[in-house]
Amino acid sequence: MKLLLINPPQNHTISGNLPTYVDEARGNIPPLGLLYTASAVLKETDWEVNICDMSAGHWLEEFHKPDLVGITATTFTLIDVLETAKKVKQYWNVPIVLGGIHPTIYPDETSRLPNIDTVFTGESEVTFPKMIDYIAKGAVRVVEGETTEVEKLPLPARQLLKQKDYYSVIGDNKYLTSMFTSRGCPYQCIFCHRKTMGRIFRARTAQQVIDEMFLIRTSGIKEILIYDDTFTVNKQRVIDICREIERREIDIIFDIRARVDHIDSEIIFWLKQAGCKRIHYGVEASNDRVLQLLQKGITIEQVTTAFELTKKAGIETLAYFIIGSPTESYSEIEQTISFAKELDPDYCHFSIMTPYPATKLYTDRVESGECKDYWREFAANPTEDFQTPYLDGISREGIEELLGKAYRKFYWQPKKIAKEFMRTKSIKQLAKKGSSAVKMLVRR
Repeated sequence: MKLLLINPPQNHTISGNLPTYVDEARGNIPPLGLLYTASAVLKETDWEVNICDMSAGHWLEEFHKPDLVGITATTFTLIDVLETAKKVKQYWNVPIVLGGIHPTIYPDETSRLPNIDTVFTGESEVTFPKMIDYIAKGAVRVVEGETTEVEKLPLPARQLLKQKDYYSVIGDNKYLTSMFTSRGCPYQCIFCHRKTMGRIFRARTAQQVIDEMFLIRTSGIKEILIYDDTFTVNKQRVIDICREIERREIDIIFDIRARVDHIDSEIIFWLKQAGCKRIHYGVEASNDRVLQLLQKGITIEQVTTAFELTKKAGIETLAYFIIGSPTESYSEIEQTISFAKELDPDYCHFSIMTPYPATKLYTDRVESGECKDYWREFAANPTEDFQTPYLDGISREGIEELLGKAYRKFYWQPKKIAKEFMRTKSIKQLAKKGSSAVKMLVRR
């Protein structure tokens, strides 16, 4: 029996952000969720598994007819997901199971969408292999996945993908891969939907992490994007991982995502020793009032201290900012743009505050009657002309103009342009950066 897992293209993304320099320059990142699902199926069953990553330019025609197709779905890629499902039915007419964050949030609505035979919610690694034969026969409509014990997971099936398809334009090497060392985020930010997949922090052991890094390095890959929600939740675990990387002399570099309130001189020292190339920080705002409103749990003083320590150690920084938060004034947005320049990270990602599905920001508004449940309506009847609603206040045109202004003011500084040029290692990389920069420049 053959299973084909599909990562759909992103041609009609529904999102609150305009395309950004960081997003477009990031390149192609391996679909880690599908790699883990594939690995679990290969370990627990006798099914043959292939992965069609359409975001990396793969096509259905490259593969033989499967017995079952699995497609991963977010709310923001739903239009492309449904187009992909339609093509699968036309091309092969085989059962389709839809999994991922979107069907987890909206299982009932998803189960009624055309061409979808089974909906899978939650984490797949434990339950999907047990149920795959029933799913392939169409014997079950909705399957709820069990929570995974992450330390028992097999390694992701990276052998199913072509290494050359995955890279980061802002990275140091020709190819990269992604990995996770933990799942779950225990924090309470009102704009984040991560709680849908669990707030309990579940971590793999330091030894498991190092063993995987070693295998990645011996395969020829020199760079890793660690995809944990927050890599630095447990300080001692981070230090243990870093010490073991150094002890085993694993010559590899990696990016992490961290909170500024986790950072001190000791953890920065060990991250630098181990090869941490870049830290992604969620800053979000430029004043404590807005940070408290967002239930971020950090202060501007902690932001500045974390960036000072990181820069001093020679680790690059990427800062995430949000504009248009509840009650945020025009002058406060301008202050955030200025603060981003003053903080001077190597890269910045600006986005518009958007009430996304399953976030506290959204559910509170719906429950209070402030807005209708428009995401559920979209889930039930997705259309290409749907626009992601922003918060009330500044107009759509006004907030998008401010977003474009933020990117231009940050990236179109002579020192930033010169620094990016010096970082560039090939004509191909230069062309990709140039293309992204031009797209950003012509925005509002």
